[in-house]
Amino acid sequence: AYTINTSDTLVSLTATPQVLVYWTDSQATGSWSTSNPGPLTNFSSNAAGTINQAALPTTTDTVVFSANTVPAGTVTTTLDAAFTIDSLSFVNNGNAITAVTINPGTGGSLNLSPVSTVGGISVGPNAGAVTIAAPLTVGTSQTWSVDGTPTSSLTVSGATTFTGNVTKTGAGAVTLSGANGGAGNFTLAAGTLNLN
Repeated sequence: AYTINTSDTLVSLTATPQVLVYWTDSQATGSWSTSNPGPLTNFSSNAAGTINQAALPTTTDTVVFSANTVPAGTVTTTLDAAFTIDSLSFVNNGNAITAVTINPGTGGSLNLSPVSTVGGISVGPNAGAVTIAAPLTVGTSQTWSVDGTPTSSLTVSGATTFTGNVTKTGAGAVTLSGANGGAGNFTLAAGTLNLN
């Protein structure tokens, strides 16, 4: 992740390593909050899903839903706690992921606060129909990129507070169908924005 900083006398680049954690549901609970003795969580620190993360996602982490670590078809998760993370990424590397849903569960909410405006939400090609049904806070300015091929999409049905700005890129569609508020701007740079 990077940020370009400018002033009248200086242009600088701040680079921050991405910390990727992969959803696996290895503990078979479907919950982001599961931490069993070990500790063992539903997340992995490698793309193959073979190394348990042993810690729940935190502010520096990008949570990845990848075909390497989840089975084909529909993936449904619950938060069951308040989480603040850097970004969300949905990737299809082989298996056909048709849909991913992030529900609140008990007391669950999600705050996306990427360190760079290039972070936020990324839905790649063939990554399925993504739905964020949990309450969402856009904590810092960010990018929501939705590829749109063949049917990848993003629906945010949870109540959303726009504290930071969102720039929507990619040819795919974003649907906002929850109660939305806040002072952040939403810029549609490409694709479709459905306001329901």
